[in-house]
Amino acid sequence: MVDNNWLKIILVLGCVVGLLLALARLQRKHKIHPEIARKAMHIGSGLVALSLPWLFQEGWPVLVLTLVATTGMVAVKYLKGLRENIGTVTGSVVRKTLGELCFPLAAGLLFAFARGNVLLYSIPLLILTFADASAALIGVFYGVMRYTTADGTKTLEGSLAFFQAALLSTLTPLLLFTNLGRAETLLIALLMALLAMLLDAVAWWGLDNLLIPLLSFLALRSFITLDAHTLTVHVVVTLVLLLFSLVWRKRTT
Repeated sequence: MVDNNWLKIILVLGCVVGLLLALARLQRKHKIHPEIARKAMHIGSGLVALSLPWLFQEGWPVLVLTLVATTGMVAVKYLKGLRENIGTVTGSVVRKTLGELCFPLAAGLLFAFARGNVLLYSIPLLILTFADASAALIGVFYGVMRYTTADGTKTLEGSLAFFQAALLSTLTPLLLFTNLGRAETLLIALLMALLAMLLDAVAWWGLDNLLIPLLSFLALRSFITLDAHTLTVHVVVTLVLLLFSLVWRKRTT
């Protein structure tokens, strides 16, 4: 009899591959914008990854998925035949990025670190899935106010979209699935959104796909143990440091 976990592994991989093939076909047939195709793949993969704690109680199936998915994305990125076919979904945006390789690795590491805690797994992944995509799409299509980063330029509109999506991605699960007070919930969501937004602004080569979920996990694990007063101090200090950085950034690299 086939192990049930192997059937689930095949199901998850089938969903990701099916999404990739469907988007590649849409891109060829309807000439959709490269960033839309790329972020549709990003969101779809994130939603598939969110199902892992409900599908698997053991760690080895997720390890298998992480290895297969990462290897597959390496092949799509570097093998010419795949790169010029389905690879256009993730590789048609012209910039140096390792984001598509970091995404499955981040999901696998989050699953291992969370140790069955669905909230600690889901919130960082929700931030990565929706906030990153929101920032990219708003920045590309509506961004006007640009700022320079080590990886080129980004937009204020994109960063604000990231903040909003990260805030909701944290606030909603905490309100629905924890017994934290409303003040603590709001303060944690503000902190998570601010810190993740700043990390997204300074990340390079697509490493935000790895750094944002892992550092969000560490931050959330710490913040949910704090009281409202301590969290308020954290928010104030973060805002002061942000203001100082904005004022001082023109005087230094």
